[in-house]
Amino acid sequence: MKHLWLVLILVAQVSFAESIPEQPHISVSGTGEVVVQPDSASISMTLEKSAPNQVEAKNSVDAKAAKLLQLFKSMGINKRDIKASELRLNQQYDYRNGKRKLIGYTVSRTVELTLRDVSKYSDFLTQAFEIGISNISNIRLFHSKEDELRSQAKAKAVAQIKKKAADVAAAFDQSLLQLYNVSERPLVAPVALNEFSDRGLKQGRVNQSVFEVGEITISETLYATYLIKNSMGRR
Repeated sequence: MKHLWLVLILVAQVSFAESIPEQPHISVSGTGEVVVQPDSASISMTLEKSAPNQVEAKNSVDAKAAKLLQLFKSMGINKRDIKASELRLNQQYDYRNGKRKLIGYTVSRTVELTLRDVSKYSDFLTQAFEIGISNISNIRLFHSKEDELRSQAKAKAVAQIKKKAADVAAAFDQSLLQLYNVSERPLVAPVALNEFSDRGLKQGRVNQSVFEVGEITISETLYATYLIKNSMGRR
């Protein structure tokens, strides 16, 4: 029974193709949320150095990368959770009086990390800055059991839909005849893209001064349409 709502969604989407029924009906929505502490984080870091010659710039980036790898090892971070880009070399020019003069080079490398133990998050960021990381961006806090938590949120959305549909029908002296459609989008009215851009996952935000880990809210919204009949038996 716990997967019944999945079956209903799939059958409804295939069978009715999100069409609007001609019979009397009501449409309701339900939103379920699960609030949890994140247990993982993905972090993107940049190692960068500008210098008059490319050898000096490369050596500086290589030295920082070696220290970063030692930090990964000391924190027990698995190699499969680390992805590093190739070195990038850019020439720096000075433009004056219509002339271009080479003044140096910038060498950079991007490292992407998945931190499976979020309790190490604050300590890792502090030490990474001490190493000389040029930039830390795209920090995303998440939970390793997101699929399971999302299922819980959908179950809550289904329960809310059932109650709301029954309450609305009763308020208008109607009774529910049958479920016509269940979808992750409404039958009518376009949905703003930003409502679905993160699939209902409100990420914990990073406080760059103290590196606090907040909560994340996993949210799922479903839409349902029910055929109805007059409570006295007249369709």
